[in-house]
Amino acid sequence: MGAEMNFYRMFYVAAGFTAILIGACIFDGPQNAKMVLMACGFLGLVAGALLTLGFCRKWKDGRVSPLLVAGIAFIVGGAVFDVCATLVHSPDLEHEANPLARTLLDAGISVDVVLLLGGSAQVFLVFTSVMIWMNLIIRLRWYEDRVREPGPSGLLGRLFGVPERGFRFLMGRRNDPEIAICGLGFLMVPIFAYRWYLGLEWFEVVPVSRIFVPVAMLVATLAFQWFWALRLSKKPA
Repeated sequence: MGAEMNFYRMFYVAAGFTAILIGACIFDGPQNAKMVLMACGFLGLVAGALLTLGFCRKWKDGRVSPLLVAGIAFIVGGAVFDVCATLVHSPDLEHEANPLARTLLDAGISVDVVLLLGGSAQVFLVFTSVMIWMNLIIRLRWYEDRVREPGPSGLLGRLFGVPERGFRFLMGRRNDPEIAICGLGFLMVPIFAYRWYLGLEWFEVVPVSRIFVPVAMLVATLAFQWFWALRLSKKPA
């Protein structure tokens, strides 16, 4: 493995641990422990964002395309719309349902500090998401070739860089983080589509849904990715 690929693996591991740390904050537990987890998760988010800069080493032949620009606009627009809708309807965050923001507020952190921390986290999150999307679109031809390659893991495994059947290698050293991160690029669509949806919830344009809508978006995207790969695998290389 060359030095260039280390950025992908380092980001893959950092993102996994950050997700676990932040996810753990959602569950009930000692306030101090949740604050420590959130602080570590924030540092992981910053580290992950910086590591995505290493992706650029593989983008030497990258070109700006309508799909690339549309995706970036969709990601940034969804985040901005959601944040602005929140601030318009609940500037004091009294009605904010985000469990991380609520944890900070319940701990006695001032609204201004919570807004500052939340805004900073949003910047790093959106930057990381844009870089993951760009990595997919710029390296799409390379990713298509990897999906076409036959292997024991089957089509689903090839989509996410798993070398054997089953997903016990997802966090191990035997998976291919370059392929996995390309595969994750598809998930930027449902994630930020839901951000648009959350903004519309504030304006009461759509019903409040914290389970059905995000799950439906995720399933629809994974189904699209599966059929895209299935059709791709049947085409000659």
